[in-house]
Amino acid sequence: MPDKAQPKHLDTRELIAPGLVIKYHSGRKPDDATKRFLRSSTSIARSVMRSTVWEVDKIVLFHRDEPDWMTETLDKHFCLNRDPALASTKDAKGKLVNAKARRKYLSGVRKVMLSISFHLNTGAYLLDVDAGHRMSVGDFAIDNLGAGWQEQNPAGANVVSRNIEGYVQKRDGLMKTLGGSSSGGIHVGFSLGSAFGYSPERMARIIIHEATHKYCYTDDVKYCHDPNYDVESPVTMAKNADSFAYAAMSIGAKEMLDYNGLIGYSYT
Repeated sequence: MPDKAQPKHLDTRELIAPGLVIKYHSGRKPDDATKRFLRSSTSIARSVMRSTVWEVDKIVLFHRDEPDWMTETLDKHFCLNRDPALASTKDAKGKLVNAKARRKYLSGVRKVMLSISFHLNTGAYLLDVDAGHRMSVGDFAIDNLGAGWQEQNPAGANVVSRNIEGYVQKRDGLMKTLGGSSSGGIHVGFSLGSAFGYSPERMARIIIHEATHKYCYTDDVKYCHDPNYDVESPVTMAKNADSFAYAAMSIGAKEMLDYNGLIGYSYT
């Protein structure tokens, strides 16, 4: 159950670009470089989602053949090759044997991608994680969350770990879980660009990942950096936030990008 009477931590809203509002603690206002980082990241996330929907539409709606990079992306991030009925086997003419079944699966993926594109492109609202300072996450005191959420500040008190890239808290108090009627805001680490050297592309992936939690109730089945990320079933990965986020970043780039590939990749 959520803790009671947790103080509201973020207190300042600011419009920093058309359709982009951020919220942060007034004592730790993001500097101009951080605002540029957030504007660029959000712009990339929006562009990626528009491109993703169009490329998926070509296959699902117009029955175009999958480009090789799309096939590799679907096999990696949704594990389609783990199911014989969806495997990317080709016939003597180089056509996918399971093209029809893959289109049906991809139509389900399309619904999520279309929703995320709509929401990000009609307005984004990003809240700062404010890691290293705050002692609560939504309705939860940090002491009551797992060790992965915590680090100690110089005074010895537990605060939100700076390794937390982002999160969405469900309205019912359950964090990153499936189901429910609505979800809270998208929290991302505003300082990731300056403190950890994240590229705007990496932050764009985080924004898309968290947006799938907020708008489509995905779960964190597996993260892309997990060694056994691509050995799950397609049914399971159809609920996985990182599958959609990395697939979108890959489709936007028209090449399969995994965790390491995205670190060094630039759309510009």
